[in-house]
Amino acid sequence: MRTMPLIALFAICSASVSGQQTHTYYGVAAGANIGTPLDGNNSSGFGYGALNNNTTVANTAFGAFSLFNTGTHGGGSGSYNAAFGTYALYNNTTGRYNCAFGDQALLGNLTGYSNVVVGRRAMESNKYGNGNIIMGYGTLVGIDGPEGSCDGNVAIGDGLGQWISQASGNVLIGNKVATGLSGPLNNRLMIDNWGTNNPLLYGEFDNDLFRINGNTQINAVSANTSGLRFMDLNANTPNIQNNTNGKFLTVNANGDVILEKIVTGGVGGPDTSIYLNDGAITNTVNHIRNVDMKDNNIWFNTRSSERNGRIYIGSDAIFPTETGNYRLYVEGGVLTERVKVALRNGNPNNWADYVFGDNYTLMPLDEVDAFIRKHKHLPNIPSATDLANNGLDLGEMQAKQMEKIEELTLHLINQNKTIEIQSRQLQSQQTELAALKEQMEQLIKQSAKQ
Repeated sequence: MRTMPLIALFAICSASVSGQQTHTYYGVAAGANIGTPLDGNNSSGFGYGALNNNTTVANTAFGAFSLFNTGTHGGGSGSYNAAFGTYALYNNTTGRYNCAFGDQALLGNLTGYSNVVVGRRAMESNKYGNGNIIMGYGTLVGIDGPEGSCDGNVAIGDGLGQWISQASGNVLIGNKVATGLSGPLNNRLMIDNWGTNNPLLYGEFDNDLFRINGNTQINAVSANTSGLRFMDLNANTPNIQNNTNGKFLTVNANGDVILEKIVTGGVGGPDTSIYLNDGAITNTVNHIRNVDMKDNNIWFNTRSSERNGRIYIGSDAIFPTETGNYRLYVEGGVLTERVKVALRNGNPNNWADYVFGDNYTLMPLDEVDAFIRKHKHLPNIPSATDLANNGLDLGEMQAKQMEKIEELTLHLINQNKTIEIQSRQLQSQQTELAALKEQMEQLIKQSAKQ
């Protein structure tokens, strides 16, 4: 009574053992065309036509026509594959070390090896690609490039990259990612949760480029640049907010990205700056830029530079090479309501009161006259030629002019003393003349009476 079921089971399922060489096949035409007893060693086929033409070793096939064609080229290749699903690895000939899970997964594979593919029709058209890890329905279904053009991809997501023909070195994650792309795609990173050509995370491994949401990019390709780029924001972007307490990102000496206050006049430790918490260039009206000092001061500290630290107002190209060592140069002059010049170093000896000192020797006027005749300018006063070449030091010139005024005052005092002496002498002489006149008149009267 139990003989018939056993006979029927044996008809459906067969297993053969030849010495130590084993292979197991279950299903119509499964392993139907194996050759010598050594062919198909340690292989297992389950399903209609599974491992139909197998001549290699250590293959496992579950599903109708899975690994149907493997090993037809012989030579020991086409081994160590695992196929689960109808038509999985159907056309495989010499490809090895592949794992295909899903109907028609790696269906077109011929020689590609070391691929792990999970999903219906995943990498369906691949023939020669190697070392790919693929998960998802229809993922990279269309890649069909020559040898070396479809290697080393990691792709996880439903329907990902359906129209890409060649792909190598990519990391693609997310449903429908890169579905709008066609042709080759190499060395790219694309991560998103839905189909887009501008994914949340994008990278180019061959260019050391990384982009976030299509707006922020990191790609250090030029010297002295951080590599951080805002794709939708640049110098031409209009201001959207006027914030007097604004901040900005910059880098310190170690290259760390830090938050700094907005600075007018430079970025990242400028030589000269007006900080917004001390003063700001607030607006421009009628070509006049208004600087609000906010009850504070500006100090242009030049102690760190003996040669530079100068301020120039004008348009002359000779600045600063031909404007001397002056800290402030104004081309065209200065109009002011008041100028106060301090004595250099606060030293009273830099003023002309030394003229009134006991030890000062006043040049006689005849010597002054001789000097003027010879040099055409006052003693101790620069000539017109000197002033043309070297300019006029206002404080120094004022002191020299005061020296001349004080010398002139001394000459006037001396002349006044001389005049007073002469005046007294003249008065005395007039008194004497009057007395003589009176005596003469008396003598004349006496002579007339006689």
